[in-house]
Amino acid sequence: MDYFDFDMDLPEEWLTDDSDDAEGKAVMEILVGTPAESPDEDDSSSHVTVSVSYAFHPYTSFDDLAPDLVFVSKDQVFFYVHCQKPSSWSPEPADVLNILLHAIYGLSALEYRPSFEIVSTTLDALPRYGLAEKRFASAGTPLYDLVVACAPLHPIDTYALAATHDLADAATATSAHLLAFQLATLSDEISTRIGAVYLRKLFFLHLGRIEALKHLLLQPPNTHTETLECSATQQRSLTRAWALAIAHVMWDAEPNLSTHLLQAALLPLHKELTCPKCQLALRDRIARLTIDWASVKYAFRSQKALGLVGGTPNYEPLDHFQAPDVSARTYQYSADGRLYAYAELPLPNIVDIAFSPRGTYLSTWERPTKLEDGTQHKNLRVFSASTGEELVAFTQKSFEGWDLQYTLSESHAIRLVGQEIQVFHPANWSAGVVDKLKVEGATSVVLSPGLNPSVAVFAAEKKGAPASVKIYGLTGLAGPPTCQKTFFKADKSTIKWNNLGTQVLVLTQTEVDQANKSYYGETGGFYLLSAAGTFDCRITLDKEGPIHDFAWSPNSKEFAVIYGFMPAKAMLFDQRARSLHDFGTAFANFVSFNPQGRLITLAGFGNLAGKADIYDRRSLTRVTSIDASNSSHCEWSPCGRFLLTATLSPRLRVDNGIKIWHCTGPLVHVHPIEELYQASWRPTPVDALPPFPQAIPPCPAPAPSVQAHAAVAKPAPARPAGAYRPPGARGLEASTAYKRDESGSTSPSAPSTPNGRYSRSPAPGRIHANGRKHVPGAPTSPSPVRAPADSEKRGRKKKGKKDAAAVVDAVDSPRPSIEIQVNGIPNGAASPVNGSVPPTPGADASNLDPMAKKVRNLNKKLKAIEELKEKQKKGERLEATQLKKIETEAEIRKELTGLDITS
Repeated sequence: MDYFDFDMDLPEEWLTDDSDDAEGKAVMEILVGTPAESPDEDDSSSHVTVSVSYAFHPYTSFDDLAPDLVFVSKDQVFFYVHCQKPSSWSPEPADVLNILLHAIYGLSALEYRPSFEIVSTTLDALPRYGLAEKRFASAGTPLYDLVVACAPLHPIDTYALAATHDLADAATATSAHLLAFQLATLSDEISTRIGAVYLRKLFFLHLGRIEALKHLLLQPPNTHTETLECSATQQRSLTRAWALAIAHVMWDAEPNLSTHLLQAALLPLHKELTCPKCQLALRDRIARLTIDWASVKYAFRSQKALGLVGGTPNYEPLDHFQAPDVSARTYQYSADGRLYAYAELPLPNIVDIAFSPRGTYLSTWERPTKLEDGTQHKNLRVFSASTGEELVAFTQKSFEGWDLQYTLSESHAIRLVGQEIQVFHPANWSAGVVDKLKVEGATSVVLSPGLNPSVAVFAAEKKGAPASVKIYGLTGLAGPPTCQKTFFKADKSTIKWNNLGTQVLVLTQTEVDQANKSYYGETGGFYLLSAAGTFDCRITLDKEGPIHDFAWSPNSKEFAVIYGFMPAKAMLFDQRARSLHDFGTAFANFVSFNPQGRLITLAGFGNLAGKADIYDRRSLTRVTSIDASNSSHCEWSPCGRFLLTATLSPRLRVDNGIKIWHCTGPLVHVHPIEELYQASWRPTPVDALPPFPQAIPPCPAPAPSVQAHAAVAKPAPARPAGAYRPPGARGLEASTAYKRDESGSTSPSAPSTPNGRYSRSPAPGRIHANGRKHVPGAPTSPSPVRAPADSEKRGRKKKGKKDAAAVVDAVDSPRPSIEIQVNGIPNGAASPVNGSVPPTPGADASNLDPMAKKVRNLNKKLKAIEELKEKQKKGERLEATQLKKIETEAEIRKELTGLDITS
């Protein structure tokens, strides 16, 4: 290939019009003026037809710079570029040169659909021009996308190409298409190109999948106790049938064995069974096998440990994961679950980390610090997930919304700086801001998912100007917004796009509630907008109060909302804001769809009891209720069959741990962890998992941890549910003013206030004959009687005869308790205050004899010593006073023995 400056003359052999134009996709034929010095000035023709690249033509501008160099390919196609981009060149065809220049400029070339041979030739050409393959073909670059796009049709050739150039990310992505490849067909030439390292990885991929399948298939279905209809002999026949079936499966097993084939091979055993319990056990075993083969796992982070745990049925820690020796500050999975990253505490100031959608980039946010040289601290850093190289860094002072937002293809990334939205090309971070949009008063921005991403920008209410939400197309930021909405009472907003990126829900709130009904501000409005601007409306809700939570269904066609004062109301709406179903009222503030959109969870966490109701979306009936008390985190598994709840610190520092529930209600796994900070499922694409069955699957047998937890769990005290009562009021009849039913409604005589609190106005309680009300918790014995001398002194002090007379009245008729006049109307219905009442719990402790008190105190000391010894076994460091306390155990036991008491 030759190249020349604009002022150079064209050779005569180039000024012909009989050249081919490289498949006609990347070139165009235009009339181009001849150079200043024409080879034939008498020629009547002053113009000739030449082929020019569509992407690199004379009017192309990159980084606001016009091209200043022209390359002409072997087949005489003109490419207008910049002299600072390429270095030295050798002859290349136009199609190869086109892909090569796209890679250098960081432009996507997927639209040209180049063949594998062109991609391979382009990749092989990089070293000739001094271009590093790991830089221009790493994950997230245009050339990487072209390599991976060849994998479905040319899996082994693409893997060999990636191995030849040591492109680990491309080889890993391609290996998913090699599970069906027959290793016996590998030729010597391919094996040589792949090399020993990547050939070993390929073999271990196949062998490891087969070994994992063997391990999963070995466990037969669970047996049950003998019945008249099903004896132990009949159950052994199921075990034998299972063994024969899995032998058939393993005979033809391949690494790419699908869950559908597993089910097809094992489900026919169901036809031979007549016992319902055996049928249930078989279905349970097949369901667990299917989920295990799909690799459903969860991760956790606590003060002292970081771990990865396998899925059902055993939930055992993964042996191959080596946890760090020091505590971790945070961890994150990539969106596809392929990568797992954690930040160790010794790393300076790192607070949070995040992956890009395809796991190409890893971002970290550090606590801002003041640098000695006075420059701004660039605390937002972006790294390559494959090489660890730092690609770019920004200054980001606020932790809220700190990370960049990427499109699903990672072709664009955006961030909000002040009131300006900045757009970047991640494949070419060095190009800086490639597009920007300034929106007056912008406080938050949310990028939509989907193939045609849009940007929703919220501007808060300021100085009398209304707040607004504007939606722009990402590729058309310079144009007008495609949709916009203005409103008042909006200091902040919550914006949620549906999965397709076609519609968005906007919830606005104020910082301060003018009506003083909430500490957390007032809900302004709830709006539904379409990205194209064809639909927008305010969603009207029929219950007063805040909106606690809302969520889109994975099908992007409906959403659920929980709103109103407690007990809150839950509703299901369609994509036109029409109500589909009313779930009724409940103490709930959390809603979530499972990834398949089949089940819906309505739960109450935080300051609520932790009850979770699961509904079937098809029948809109409640499947089960779960009592996940003290939970502060809830999450559906990727398979949609299990629900993970966790009690996290510092929200609650006791009873920390993870519980996993089946969607039908039973608890299947318990993992207690001290000071648990974080827990989550490993993300898995829904397409990689078996579909959710038509009928809700049965629950598998619980893990051994459930039985162990039940054995050590403290028995809950048997007491009726009710409001807290102070010790002085226990054992007495409760006032009807404070009674309420399970639905949360108060008695008719004491209507609830809009904010859910009881009214301060007097309510009917226990009324004495003198028209006074007894206050719960007040003493029932008569009040002490003042001496007459005291009354006289009090009268002289107040200098009022009326007060003195009132004291005399008090002496004559002692009052039984603290009383309140109710409306001034005497009531003859007296309450049995002085009647027989049950004793207050714990009140008879004073009746113990000295010997029993001493025994009780000694047993308390022994119990405290046992707790200290348990902490010592777990490796906790005890103080000197605690160690001395443990040393007194022998003396205490000796003293108890002397009292003829054994602990």
